[in-house]
Amino acid sequence: GVLHDKPDAKYRLNEERLVGLKETQRKLMDTCSSYVKPGGVFVYATCSILSEENAEQVESFLRDHQDFELSPLPETIPESFREQAGPFGLQLLPGADGMDGFFIARMVRKTDA
Repeated sequence: GVLHDKPDAKYRLNEERLVGLKETQRKLMDTCSSYVKPGGVFVYATCSILSEENAEQVESFLRDHQDFELSPLPETIPESFREQAGPFGLQLLPGADGMDGFFIARMVRKTDA
């Protein structure tokens, strides 16, 4: 998502490194989410444009943590962006959205779980 600022990053990313990043992200989500109280908000955000690090991570997280559910993005995010949100979060792209690549998903821990 930030390759224009760090063009060398594309030469360091390979399939093996991506697998490691995904595993680290999964562990971070598992650990951080354990501190969210019922009714509390959990935000997952990356500066990546890869679905493996973004929507697929959120989909997997929600499948494994059924006490969480996706929640609408807050009104502090412009409506034009909120309208672009997919089923597992909002993906912004450098060429299409006039900014760095970015992903954000907002989840809430259910109160009745």
